[in-house]
Amino acid sequence: MDIKLYTENVKIITEKWSFYQLKEWKDKGKLIFGNEPSSKVWSQDRRARWIESILMSIPLAPIFTNMDYQGRLVIFDGVNRLSSVFAFIDNEYSLKKIPILNKYNGMNYTALPPYLQSRINSASIQLCIIKPGTDEKVTASILQRVNIQSTAIDKRMIVESLNKINKK
Repeated sequence: MDIKLYTENVKIITEKWSFYQLKEWKDKGKLIFGNEPSSKVWSQDRRARWIESILMSIPLAPIFTNMDYQGRLVIFDGVNRLSSVFAFIDNEYSLKKIPILNKYNGMNYTALPPYLQSRINSASIQLCIIKPGTDEKVTASILQRVNIQSTAIDKRMIVESLNKINKK
């Protein structure tokens, strides 16, 4: 179910997207990261456990994004999660030290059985999309609120995200 929240200063919609759709948008330049992902932020083990969670069909936390005036999605919370999925699909790393589905340790995306590749591609994740026209102060406040439990976001990251959003 899609949800819309519109008030005077806040314009947010939520939608479910598959990883396949998100990767397609990324490959076409329609999905960009508010701050560039760093392989140093998430360890190889953490990336592999994230993929294992998707393979196990565990419900996934939402991704927070802005839509810029060109209709592109600017990701500001969920960068490491998405970049980990995209890198795995592109065979940039293999699963290692996953505890539950350990028979797949050592496998990259193309080595997985087709039904598991399909599970990754079709898995959906909720996007909370802040639409163009939302007040900048509100957007900055949302950026800070959603990053409380993840990697700390600093002022530089907020400015980078807002700069990408506000390019008209």
